[in-house]
Amino acid sequence: MCLSATRAPGLLIGAPLFAEYVVQWQKRGENARQFFRHHLLFLPLVPVGLAAYTVFLYVQGGDPFIAMHAQAGGWKRALTPPWQTFLWPSNFSPSHIPLYQAIVGAAIALLGAGLLLRLRPTYLVYAVVSILFYLAWGSLEGLPRYVSILFPLQLVLALLSTRWKWSYEPLLAFSIALLALCTVLFANAYQMT
Repeated sequence: MCLSATRAPGLLIGAPLFAEYVVQWQKRGENARQFFRHHLLFLPLVPVGLAAYTVFLYVQGGDPFIAMHAQAGGWKRALTPPWQTFLWPSNFSPSHIPLYQAIVGAAIALLGAGLLLRLRPTYLVYAVVSILFYLAWGSLEGLPRYVSILFPLQLVLALLSTRWKWSYEPLLAFSIALLALCTVLFANAYQMT
């Protein structure tokens, strides 16, 4: 509830929480009748924080969606289907589109590898829902920053480098080169978000 009250992406925690509930239900080997337990009743608390915040905005300013209107006005962001954002992002530098599409493509490929490597389903659900959420705003702005904090992607890279030892050095070299590039860009006041 507190996550969704402070930032809209806090809503995303509901999907992995439900996925973890399903995983644990399957591990217990219970039948469909035993699926519902009182613990499941706490899940609807996740969006209550955002609902309380929208009520606060309505009481204070008369508009419960003022935050979304501010995003649309200042940042030119609006809810958009994720595939449309990926293929035809709006309000975004055309020269950066291929790079950012490659970043999203690499993240999706890593999630596919995570599925093959049998990464915990809860982690995969979290990463998929997060990527879809970040792509749902019409612009690719800030996407590398959002993708970089998706810990399931780092887990997949770690699993790949331990399973196939030969991949460790190329992954390390790529990471160092990317860090060097981002450091140089940042030092020259270039926003690489």
